[in-house]
Amino acid sequence: MYIESSAPQRPGQKAWLVSDYASGNVTQCMTFYYSMYGANIGTLNLYIMTGVALPSTPVFSKSGNQGNMWIMGQATLQSPQTYRVIFSDTNDKLLYCDDEMLMIDCFIVIMRC
Repeated sequence: MYIESSAPQRPGQKAWLVSDYASGNVTQCMTFYYSMYGANIGTLNLYIMTGVALPSTPVFSKSGNQGNMWIMGQATLQSPQTYRVIFSDTNDKLLYCDDEMLMIDCFIVIMRC
């Protein structure tokens, strides 16, 4: 997933990366790597969605400039029912510079983080 936050993007626009359905009743650890670099970076959220509506609270959230590097993130995925994993980014501001957010290398292991 790559999100460019400069023009012609508009404030409040979102990008979504949605997984296939995963089986519930097993605790899994999701490990992923992300880069959030720039003065006006938005927010990267990770949700577990079991129904048709996105939950109000993410299982992982990071906002703002995290430096010019790759960072490992982890989240424990637990649900008694089938679920989807959703990465979401919100572009909070209109920018005219090269701020960017990247997410790569995502994998799930059956264990607690």
